[in-house]
Amino acid sequence: HPDNILVEGDKYYIIDWETCGIASFEADVLRTELLMTYGSPPEASLTDRLVSRYGGKLFMHFYYKELYKDKRMNKAARHAWEMPIFTARLMEGVPDFEKERIVKRLKKLIG
Repeated sequence: HPDNILVEGDKYYIIDWETCGIASFEADVLRTELLMTYGSPPEASLTDRLVSRYGGKLFMHFYYKELYKDKRMNKAARHAWEMPIFTARLMEGVPDFEKERIVKRLKKLIG
């Protein structure tokens, strides 16, 4: 996610890769979706949260489009990881606004 990209002039450094690739590919992608579309710093203004949320959704739209086009993403495996990935995020002390959105998504998954 964007907080893990450091920029120095025209150079970019990606940090915090220690858990990347530990789970399935689909789990890693869902975690990216979660951070890009649900998360933002608690001190962020409402405007910043909205920009982050919809910018993240736009990013994920194109990201998923490429993954499905190249057949790198297994839809059934992705669906199987939704509940555990989103539930685990609730244990990370997320702000209330993010928690509410995650719980709403979990309720949809339960049906």
